[in-house]
Amino acid sequence: MAQWLIHKLSKLMRISVRTLHHYDRIGLLKPSLRLDNGYRLYSEIDLQRLQQILALKFLGFGLDQIKKVLAAESSSLAHLQLQSDLLLQKAEALLHAREALESAIARCEKRESVDWKIVVHITEVYSMADALRKELYENFLSESQLRDLVEYYAALSRDRKFLDLMHEERVLLEELKVLMADGVDPHSSIGKEWGMRWRAYGTLMGSIPSVHREKAQEVIGTLLYAGFAKRSKQQQQDIVELISKAIRLAVQRSGVKVQLGPDMTVEMMHWILAAYEAAK
Repeated sequence: MAQWLIHKLSKLMRISVRTLHHYDRIGLLKPSLRLDNGYRLYSEIDLQRLQQILALKFLGFGLDQIKKVLAAESSSLAHLQLQSDLLLQKAEALLHAREALESAIARCEKRESVDWKIVVHITEVYSMADALRKELYENFLSESQLRDLVEYYAALSRDRKFLDLMHEERVLLEELKVLMADGVDPHSSIGKEWGMRWRAYGTLMGSIPSVHREKAQEVIGTLLYAGFAKRSKQQQQDIVELISKAIRLAVQRSGVKVQLGPDMTVEMMHWILAAYEAAK
């Protein structure tokens, strides 16, 4: 029976080693054998399971859904029924997207031409969604939540207030790096004063009129300000990466040259959250 080390399987199935590590970590695809040196060794049965995972992902299923589908394989009828149910959910999501496009079309019909702003917005949403979509995010972000974030940041990219606030964010983050390097406690008077400024910045950012603002802010609040410290280190890293990338994409799509601040890190986010709470 053929067997493959993780790098060989990665090349064979055209999937990244990091993704295989992630599938192992969440129990979706565990190698049949681990060598004494810790290397993963995958069997033909593992290969077949990976093929099923990739096929279901191609159909648009999330990792949690794939787990359910594969776990139901003992009953062929139940397995098929679950797939049918999941496809129905996808069909409903596609119908919602179609309704959104029809709404945009209806707004343009009287003009007998499509408003270029609507075309730009739809294009931005599609391109940003593709740029941000990453299977590792599925652990903490649903497709609808990703859509809300994309719609929100795509709209912000066209607002001058957002671009102006990017300057304020840069100043705050550059100061933060100095404070952390100096070992300043976020609960100290200096930390609280910085936290108050970060709160003010967040309030101004949240006041910018934008589509899906409330939903997007709820998602951001859930990811960053509610239970962030309780998440795994990998999830914390992925969340920081997602939000940072969304902001940078929004700035890039604005077409305006804006100097961004230093890259956010998990350690910086923990300091920010502590100062944020201390400033209440």
